[in-house]
Amino acid sequence: MKILNIYDDKDDAAEALNKISGEKKVVSDREDNQIIYKLFGSATWSNFHQIDMFNLKELKTVVYQKVC
Repeated sequence: MKILNIYDDKDDAAEALNKISGEKKVVSDREDNQIIYKLFGSATWSNFHQIDMFNLKELKTVVYQKVC
């Protein structure tokens, strides 16, 4: 498992946790006076796409336009 993303809000972290597949967990951590939530899971393209990382939806559109 790798750290996939960091969230400031517990609800955002829980929502992302429900979207990804495979082994996964959310861990809370205190940074100064703020609590952050780290999302751990499998570093797969599918999981990155599900949590909207790296603009993969935009990349898919661009690639599709180049092919067609």
